[in-house]
Amino acid sequence: MRHPDTRQTNASHPGTPPSDTPTPDTAPRTDTTRTDTATHSRIMHPDTQPSDDLQDTTNAMHPGTLPCDTPRRYRSDASVRGRIHSIETFGTMDGPGIRFVLFLQGCALRCRYCHNPDTWSASAGRIMTVEQVLAELEPYLDYYWHSGGGLTVSGGEPVQQAPFVAALLREAKRRFHLHTAIDTSGFCEPVHAEAGGLLDAADLVLLDLKLMDAARHVDLTSQPNDRILRFARHLSDTGRKMWIRHVLVPGITDSREDLLALGRFIGSLRGVEKFELLPYHRMGVYKWQQLGLPYPLADVPEPTQREIERAKEIIEEGRKEAEMARPA
Repeated sequence: MRHPDTRQTNASHPGTPPSDTPTPDTAPRTDTTRTDTATHSRIMHPDTQPSDDLQDTTNAMHPGTLPCDTPRRYRSDASVRGRIHSIETFGTMDGPGIRFVLFLQGCALRCRYCHNPDTWSASAGRIMTVEQVLAELEPYLDYYWHSGGGLTVSGGEPVQQAPFVAALLREAKRRFHLHTAIDTSGFCEPVHAEAGGLLDAADLVLLDLKLMDAARHVDLTSQPNDRILRFARHLSDTGRKMWIRHVLVPGITDSREDLLALGRFIGSLRGVEKFELLPYHRMGVYKWQQLGLPYPLADVPEPTQREIERAKEIIEEGRKEAEMARPA
């Protein structure tokens, strides 16, 4: 996935030290204190035509309130609970448009360049219901609607809390007509993601492919990549939309052989709408230090622009090669 470990220097993840750039007063918050909108008129998607029963707003409900006649299946979605690491209300790097990005706790991988090792534990963070998350989101709906944005669930690893994520995405789509995405490493058996309706509820999958070499993938992440490659192939075979991401780490993920193999695999997939090459950075080192963990890539430099361009060219070479060989 594009873990928070791959954020650029202008990222606004809540765990990132603030920059000196002032934020306009009208911009969405990046904290998790919800503005009370209970006295506002009901929020509707711009394309929704108001019915007569919505014209009188004197007794307007909070936009996140479920009326008493809401079907039972939606009530159950609203009450599903997940374990949350943090919230970003003005995400611009996790899918199209401006997005509400929910970072979850829990990840089975231990990437050596992880930007957020504090998300690894599945028992940390705070517990929230789908209803509570949507209450945090709704004050910013205009930003998401008018920018073509939506909701992205990241981590940690979202598929590790698949029932909660599926319920949240379904309810966000039903209630607010939002575009939905998951940002994942793909370390999940396809049957698990399909069983709870997670993939059906996601309009887009942001999939992080770290290394094609199986043995070195274990060394880099602590886990093999066979499950990840099966997950990617399943997305392709079932017609899901994907953005593929790859973190370029000098001396680790940047050899010609690795990049060609990555390009060939991407070229063999259907449904890939975009590829993003994410340069390795050291923004999360201080978190390792706070956790008392030695940072394993302390001597690894960030890639130069020339190295980035070289990597793009090699990946594109492999992608074109595979696309030419792929059956129509």
